[in-house]
Amino acid sequence: MKRSERRKQEREQREANRVSFAEMAAAEEELKQVKAEYGIKDDYYIDRHGNRRKKRRNPIAMYFDHQDKRVKVTVSKRNYILLLIFTGWAGGHRFYVKMWPTAILYLALCWTGFSMAMSVIDLMVVIPMKKDENGMITI
Repeated sequence: MKRSERRKQEREQREANRVSFAEMAAAEEELKQVKAEYGIKDDYYIDRHGNRRKKRRNPIAMYFDHQDKRVKVTVSKRNYILLLIFTGWAGGHRFYVKMWPTAILYLALCWTGFSMAMSVIDLMVVIPMKKDENGMITI
């Protein structure tokens, strides 16, 4: 068999095996339903070598999930702003609202100027917040 005939045959075979996007989407939806029916968690994937690997969580998504689950704290707006102005460089305002990881990060990086820059951003977020009749805000 000539090379050109072989290539033509391979091309025809690829065309015959090609799956449309709609068929692929339907197959994925069916797979998702079957996994849900049997209680299979979708936390693994098959890599390009055919090995089963655990999915890694995106750190940014993990942070926002944590923020959504975090219990909101009601604090005095005046006290928060004062702490922000005088101890923002060390994360004092973050300790006040019990945001421990970022408070420790601010404290650890206070010598770099990072926490000061982030405190300015925190100040810009807090100033326009509406306080209730007792002067409290929820953070």
